[in-house]
Amino acid sequence: MKLSPSLRRRIQRALHLDANPESDIDELNAVLLQIALALMLVFMIAFFLFMRNTGGEISKVEALRKEVESARREKLLHALEQMTERYRVRYGLKAFQQIDPVSGAKQYDLSGIVEEGRFAGAENPRRSFRLGGVAACSDYSDPAALEERWRVDTLQTAALREEELPSELRGWLTSEIRRRSAMVREEVEEVQALAAAALQSHFANNPGLVRDPAVQELLDRIAVEAPGTARDLLLAELAARLKVHVYAELRRICDVPMLENLR
Repeated sequence: MKLSPSLRRRIQRALHLDANPESDIDELNAVLLQIALALMLVFMIAFFLFMRNTGGEISKVEALRKEVESARREKLLHALEQMTERYRVRYGLKAFQQIDPVSGAKQYDLSGIVEEGRFAGAENPRRSFRLGGVAACSDYSDPAALEERWRVDTLQTAALREEELPSELRGWLTSEIRRRSAMVREEVEEVQALAAAALQSHFANNPGLVRDPAVQELLDRIAVEAPGTARDLLLAELAARLKVHVYAELRRICDVPMLENLR
């Protein structure tokens, strides 16, 4: 670095150095370098202090964001539980639900509801089965519309708006709605399968009551068939035919197909 004589003198006076024009230029450069390093050190300290404070504020904001998201998720979970129970009521499942007193597990029981090939017992269970079957068939005939209804009602119950939710929470809500909707469908199918099994058992014990010609033909063949592979095959075919027959009977009772027939 080459300094003019006048500039060198001014620096020497400011630093109280010897004003001798022959002062070593390298010494002046070293002094200037020290000044530059001192200034850099001040700026570095200020920068790191700023970053530390800023980092702390960012951490607080991130923690607050997570708390808000967690609170929204909890509200949605509570709303989804309410929606699940609403649909169980809509599909008539509560009329057949029992809770195991020991394990607390939920199960469905149609004992005493289907007797002698028809629905017996109290009027409410019969009505629940029929109206629940109608509602379930209507809803699950259009899964996309059902999922959207779940979503709208869940957000309304949780007092939240779609635009308030971050993308991750929206994706979670979509998956959870599909899971719960599928779970309720399985419960409806379980109740309908129990009714079908009761009817199937009744017709198997009273073959004369079966009005299906194909089933009657199979029964006649089984009656004369000797035990063996051929008879076992006929029995397997009879079970399949009876299943079709009893689901047709359930459709006649409810005036709509069972969910098993919507797949």
